[in-house]
Amino acid sequence: MLVYTLVTVFTVDLLAAVGDVAQTWTHPTYYILRSNSTFENPLGRRISEYEENWISWFFYIGAVLGALPTPFVADKLGRKTVLLCTALPHAVAYLMFAFAKTISLYYAARIVAGFASGAGYSVLPSYIAEISEDSYRGALVATLNIAWNIGRLIPFCVGYYLPTRQFNIILAAVPVTFFIIFLLNGSESPHYLVRTNKESKAETTLMRLRSNGIEEVAKEITHIKGPMNGYARGSITEPKLRYALTVSLVLMVAQQVSGIRTVTHELRHTFEVTDNGLAMQLSTFICGACILFSSVFSAALIEKIGRKLCLTISFSGNMVALTVLGVYCFLENIAKDFTTYFYWIPLVAKLTFVLFYNFGAASVPWVIFSELFPYDVKAVSATLVSVVYWVSCFVVSTVFVDFNTNLGDSGKYFVFSVFCLYGVYFSLTSVPETKGQTFDAIQQKLEDNIKD
Repeated sequence: MLVYTLVTVFTVDLLAAVGDVAQTWTHPTYYILRSNSTFENPLGRRISEYEENWISWFFYIGAVLGALPTPFVADKLGRKTVLLCTALPHAVAYLMFAFAKTISLYYAARIVAGFASGAGYSVLPSYIAEISEDSYRGALVATLNIAWNIGRLIPFCVGYYLPTRQFNIILAAVPVTFFIIFLLNGSESPHYLVRTNKESKAETTLMRLRSNGIEEVAKEITHIKGPMNGYARGSITEPKLRYALTVSLVLMVAQQVSGIRTVTHELRHTFEVTDNGLAMQLSTFICGACILFSSVFSAALIEKIGRKLCLTISFSGNMVALTVLGVYCFLENIAKDFTTYFYWIPLVAKLTFVLFYNFGAASVPWVIFSELFPYDVKAVSATLVSVVYWVSCFVVSTVFVDFNTNLGDSGKYFVFSVFCLYGVYFSLTSVPETKGQTFDAIQQKLEDNIKD
């Protein structure tokens, strides 16, 4: 794997990380905003539950707004330009948080942060896929999940221990750092350059990315041109691309209804009630270590065992962990004395769930989405997939309380396990294997699947 390509990918991973900080940023922030201390609380008063909900919801509204136009703008202006522009609202949002003293400013900043995150999600997977060689494309796209997880852990590891203003100023510095590095050293997507008739610049970019001579690069340019082989152009209404869109959308929804938000929401509480003597800092570290280990493990194996197997293993492990949780909660209701001896089961099961989720369900849907669509329909597909992803996040987050109230602990875990079972079935029967294949070969495979 070539050094310059890795440097470029790790640079854009910075942008991915700061985008997902916003998803868990509310945890330490709510702790401060719930305080009655006028010294600690920038609002000077305790925040209401109604206001808390809107701070969360405005992020998802902004994310949908960011996902709608960005892929089309990226087709017009280029992936590099859009990613650079995406860094700016990230920095603005955290500076607004740093100096906000009114709830309306918090609302506005959450919309801006959501817009930037939605824009990043809709472009980053495609960008990394387009600058990567086929043999390690999936592994590099999967690094996004590592970056997203690091971003989600930052508020837990840092946000509780710094004053609000310092914390948010530090966060604002991350997208600024990305902007400077990527502006000076980042590459435009070779696919975009070829499509905009900048073939000589595409050759230069590929020679830099691949460390290859002009002869090898010329072959890849021919492949990127696409229309010559009949598979690179298309309409989203074509059967093979409707199939690709269905696969991408189902995987995005399956990712959210697998139970991940319920499990991670409850995990910190589970550490507290297990009476295991662990400090909360150590508990957070253990959870974070599990998340990062499984994310790195997935990125390392995705090109060896393939996308389908990663997904199948992931959903299978999730299903087993959720079933164990459901059985435990059911037995706890009817034989509490018996389950007292097995108080550690919920903690182990939830950590197991997190490990398996990040092994495949968290990252592989984005890898597959980045590979299934030809350039001509990437803007439409990226918009649809990103919007469905963010709407799914919003729906799952808002119905979580009702779900818990109406079904109870055991009921909700059993329902989530059924969703994971469907994820296993869908992965085995409908998800095409794209490991190591060129974009043209993937289009041919989609067409063959439709004929079959």
